[in-house]
Amino acid sequence: MKKIHLIILFFCVILTSFITYAEERIFLQEDTRQIPYIYYPKKQTLCPEDKSNFNCLNVFLHTKTSLHIQTETGKRVYIQTREHNVYQLLQDSRITSTTPKKIAILYISTGKYIQFWNNFYHSAERYFLPNHHKTYFLFTNHDTLDVPTNVIKIHQDQLPWPYITFQRYHFFSKIAHLLKEYDYIFFMNGTLFLKDYVHEEIFPTKEQGIMVTLHPGQYRKAPATYPYERHPSSQAYVSYEDGIYYVAGGFNGGTAESFLKLTETIKQMTEKDLKNNILPQWHDESMLNRYLIDYMKTGKKPLILTPQYLMPESDFFNIAEFLPYTKILILEKKRYGGAKYLRQNN
Repeated sequence: MKKIHLIILFFCVILTSFITYAEERIFLQEDTRQIPYIYYPKKQTLCPEDKSNFNCLNVFLHTKTSLHIQTETGKRVYIQTREHNVYQLLQDSRITSTTPKKIAILYISTGKYIQFWNNFYHSAERYFLPNHHKTYFLFTNHDTLDVPTNVIKIHQDQLPWPYITFQRYHFFSKIAHLLKEYDYIFFMNGTLFLKDYVHEEIFPTKEQGIMVTLHPGQYRKAPATYPYERHPSSQAYVSYEDGIYYVAGGFNGGTAESFLKLTETIKQMTEKDLKNNILPQWHDESMLNRYLIDYMKTGKKPLILTPQYLMPESDFFNIAEFLPYTKILILEKKRYGGAKYLRQNN
């Protein structure tokens, strides 16, 4: 009888170990649900036994039960552990797309902001989608500025603050006939600087359409505290019952078709507010957040990036966890004369 008990105990131990192993393994399953997915910084790496192809999957622990991810093959999957935490995949920086895409980069640099252009351009050439064909559309009033061959200058008068930022989608709309020839379009703010490689993880799928970036100052805050536009007469108005995310205006993009639809819609929203002498609290950013809410209400699930793609040079708010994984830096204006100086018309 004692032997039987020992045998039973032995098999129980083996069975428990097997179940624990099975539950703790990371499972990759195809997930066709249309839910938002967010890219997080890499924390640990999963590689196949044959590491020669470099198809390693970098992952970061997140606490929700299921999120979309995108592998290097483009298949949407989710992975889960027995604690029901979700690991979010990032493409390894060595993984590249097989087919180079045509990329349009929109950059506004008028007046004293031109001092940021040169460093931005060289950092973007090195780190931003290096395996694709990039064209920069530089909106500037510095008409005599010499630029490289992959830069197209678009004359833009220096409008008084904040209209230079509030009306940015008007600028983009004027060259929509040029932009429609590209695969993807990305807007990058005039104080950004690339710190690390940004690859295809920022490409939204055709179904997603657009890509937005979580605002570093609002990350993990309650939606009711977000600085949405609360003026009911504004086209950017958001009620306290609405909204899930608050995204920054400084880095967004999408497929050409989806981004140009966004551009035209926000342009029309902006024109209505201008006609009614209404200026939303955060200008174009307020409009973008209203657009995102409406976009998601149609069933669309945009690609949402975390603050590692818009990391402040100072004032890290509550996003210190992303510091080691910074991709794009927001330069501190104080080091360049301050916001008031930079906005001067001469």
